[in-house]
Amino acid sequence: MLQLRGVLFPALLWALFPGCGAQEHPFSSARIVDVEGSATRVFTLGLEERQSGEPVLVLFSGGGSPLEAWGDWIGRISSVAPVVSYDRPGIGESPFDGIDPTPNRVVEHAHALLAILDVPPPYILVGHSWGGPL
Repeated sequence: MLQLRGVLFPALLWALFPGCGAQEHPFSSARIVDVEGSATRVFTLGLEERQSGEPVLVLFSGGGSPLEAWGDWIGRISSVAPVVSYDRPGIGESPFDGIDPTPNRVVEHAHALLAILDVPPPYILVGHSWGGPL
């Protein structure tokens, strides 16, 4: 019965939420940006169409999660507002820059990244796991 549950539960989830995981997003269009000497991989969606004063969703992933951890949710939430997601130093394809990733440092780095990308406020910060308290 336990083995059968292992098959039925995912099938039930797929039936209830058929769109989940069905969409691929071009994370290959992510690019490396120099943020105060730190090579930072960043992915944006919808910034080109952003209206003046429109908020930007800035995504902060969990502990060691790269930007791909957001999966197809990036595409879904970009229908609400433009999105910026990135690999913090030492995560994903952004090498560790030798600076301890304290909450203050992560926020300073994000602010510098947004300035380099020329993305002015307002921002809506969206955090998952460790990214939530930021």
